[in-house]
Amino acid sequence: MSTMRNNNRIGVENDSETVTSNTTQPTTLCEHLKRRKMMWITFTIIVLVMIITIPIVMVETKKTNSETTSTTEEMEATTGS
Repeated sequence: MSTMRNNNRIGVENDSETVTSNTTQPTTLCEHLKRRKMMWITFTIIVLVMIITIPIVMVETKKTNSETTSTTEEMEATTGS
């Protein structure tokens, strides 16, 4: 009967753990939040640059293609006559 009590007993087996102070936790949390904030700022800047750059590149490419096409057409028209 005493063995059943020992098997059913709930207790701490290893009580040698040391308790550390939580004084460094807010600093670590603040640093984590600052890093996260900087990550989002960086991500937002990159997305904005892409949103601005992609249409500009598309317009410039379209202009270059139309100028090349018109130059080619002029050359063909002058040599063909």
